Amino acid sequence: MKKYLLFAAAFWLFVSCEKELDYNLDSVEPQYVLNAMWYAGDSQHDVFLCTSNAFNVTPPQQTARVSCYVNGILVCETSHYTLEKTLNNISLHKYTLTANLHEGDQVEIVAKYPGHELHGTSSVPKAPHVQLDTTSVSRNTYDDQGRLIQEKRLYHIDLSLADEPGTDNYYRLISPFLRTEVRINHECLDVQEWPWLPFNEDDPVFKNLNVQFPKELLLEFPFLGGASNSTHVFSDELFKDKSYQFHFEIDQKDYMSNPWNERYSETTVRFRLFAIPWKEYTYLIATNAAMTSFYNPMAEPVTIPYNIEGGLGFFSVDNGFDRTITLKRCHYYNYMYETPAARPSGRGR
Repeated sequence: MKKYLLFAAAFWLFVSCEKELDYNLDSVEPQYVLNAMWYAGDSQHDVFLCTSNAFNVTPPQQTARVSCYVNGILVCETSHYTLEKTLNNISLHKYTLTANLHEGDQVEIVAKYPGHELHGTSSVPKAPHVQLDTTSVSRNTYDDQGRLIQEKRLYHIDLSLADEPGTDNYYRLISPFLRTEVRINHECLDVQEWPWLPFNEDDPVFKNLNVQFPKELLLEFPFLGGASNSTHVFSDELFKDKSYQFHFEIDQKDYMSNPWNERYSETTVRFRLFAIPWKEYTYLIATNAAMTSFYNPMAEPVTIPYNIEGGLGFFSVDNGFDRTITLKRCHYYNYMYETPAARPSGRGR
């Protein structure tokens, strides 16, 4: 009898859940969207504006007047914009403002359209204490006669973060950015850029967020394993009031060009680690979840939080460590054209 009752109850619930909803998306009013994520170390800051419609995102039909207030004082205002396109081919209006920001500043953005205003506020957090240490070993290349062909090095780089004691802190690690310029004398022949350098995506500090793919899906599609925290945000939960270290390796042999048409190359690497506000932390966690659910057929819909009054979108200001280092210059030797005095030889050189 219990089995039949459970079956009847399940059938009743299944039938009762079927209901058609009369909902017309065409009746939804367009919403203005403002997005701006600033870094306190910059003096030029971008504000992106668009319109969210029922089925697409379009540039606003009107021009806005965008203002920036720091601690209640107007510091910049502009109505000039450029039309930008995202990687997903979404068109936006980009407004650029000039403002010098410091720790503790209260920053407000106001975008005014005829008959409508958008507001966003954020405070500038305290910059974290970060130390960068580098060591390197030779990765030179020699020919069959022991002559030096290429000067390269393998770098081991440690980025140490000291947590601010007594408070809950939130951080974001930006993937290092590498740039190589190939030269003959002082003439630049070629520029190559790598906006993302690989590092340990399985670092435990990135895994303290409950945004993961199901294990069964990871076994079937292992390439999805690193997508759960693609924004690389983390809290100080695992190292509160202490320090944490990130390790990077850069082998210059992985970033080389054709050595026969050049004399040397110069390489710079940019490292960034920011303190971020709590609201940005929650916003980027939701962004992680949205990116994960895009590939996960079993995921539930994700609601992205926003902090813009009068519309949608998000505004925040980061503060932190931003440093570009120059690696050892890589020389190339072509023994067909160089004089004997300029030719290094022997592995001991």
